[in-house]
Amino acid sequence: MDCFPTEIRSWNDWPRAMPDDPLDLIANAEIVSGAGTDQGVFVDSSTYTTPPVAPSLLKIIGGRIIDPTGPTVLASLQNPISTLKVGAANNPKRIEIDFNNTPDTGTVITSSFFAMRLSTGFVGGASVSFPASNTARLDFISALPADVYMVQLNGSSSPVITLSTVAMDGEAIALPSGDGVAGGNFLFSLNVVAGSLPTPPSAPPLVSGSHWKPSQISVIGVPICEALETTNAQKAADAAQWTFDHLAANTSSSLAPPLPNRLYLRGGTEWRMDIPLNVGYIGYPELVISLLTNAATRGDCQGTIPAILFNARTYAGPIALRVTLKKYGNFMVGIRGIDSNGYYSMYNSTWYVVA
Repeated sequence: MDCFPTEIRSWNDWPRAMPDDPLDLIANAEIVSGAGTDQGVFVDSSTYTTPPVAPSLLKIIGGRIIDPTGPTVLASLQNPISTLKVGAANNPKRIEIDFNNTPDTGTVITSSFFAMRLSTGFVGGASVSFPASNTARLDFISALPADVYMVQLNGSSSPVITLSTVAMDGEAIALPSGDGVAGGNFLFSLNVVAGSLPTPPSAPPLVSGSHWKPSQISVIGVPICEALETTNAQKAADAAQWTFDHLAANTSSSLAPPLPNRLYLRGGTEWRMDIPLNVGYIGYPELVISLLTNAATRGDCQGTIPAILFNARTYAGPIALRVTLKKYGNFMVGIRGIDSNGYYSMYNSTWYVVA
């Protein structure tokens, strides 16, 4: 059938993206991770194959702070490492947590799902209910006053929240929670400030059972141009001057996934570009680079295309993507990762390849 390109509006659209052949642009690709340098392998396989079966462990996939009178979502849990912030005058009286499955009956209780106040300790009198089979709700007697709070769901501390008697995989590294092994408490911070705050648009949680989630990958610095002819002093000086002239990169990572990073890269097989990335805390045993047509998606069209595969180790934290580029132009690049929990995510970047 015919393909009709449409704009990519969110990470949910990436599984349907139309890939191009990276061989047309990239002459060489490597990942520098610590002391190791791994060579990318050109493979003839789709970067959008159906993900494997999701892990059967119980995980947290989202959460909200709510004013129940509306009800109004005051803040959404997108990254448990960050502190949520709400206004005391906005009536923060309810917390909801979404799981990827239905926890065992009776394991989500006020001693396994609770809040601690920095100044006074445990917040008593709260009640737990289930507005949906995979959503736990913690309602307080009155709105939380201004203070700093820590919210915890037990995956290690007793009593433990379980699925089929197996402890919740709860480490608050990212969403979904966990490190792929049963156990781990899920904690996040809540800062209730005096007065009121504007109510942001609510972020929907990951779909229960979803294999795709927001990418943890982000650009953390300006790409560096290096001359491949390292003994040529003029070439080395030219590369340094080029980098100085193109000190521009959008390194915003305030959204999940980060805003598309727009990078200036130097084309030509005389040079290499080192792109500094942070690939997150969980770690990706597999990264795949592909090119995508200009912000286009494909309905039901299918295809198998070349891609650049890295799977020599688990990639986590700061790395450098080192590429040598053949030609000039504007290209949309996707980096698909499969994390150690088996979840897929897609990071995208716009590369402006210039002389």
